[in-house]
Amino acid sequence: MHLVVLANLENLNAEMITSGISQSERIVKLNNTAKKQLELLKNNSSVRRLEKMDEKLKLE
Repeated sequence: MHLVVLANLENLNAEMITSGISQSERIVKLNNTAKKQLELLKNNSSVRRLEKMDEKLKLE
């Protein structure tokens, strides 16, 4: 889950750099985006099922 958010943030950061957005503004926007994405993923039933399946496979 964290890797998905990180990949999204890397792409968003690259876009903002291209747009000339300052580092301080990018940090604020990226932090807010990360919080929102993690919250959405944590509350997503499909993601929870995948995490449970992953845990189950690790135990086998």
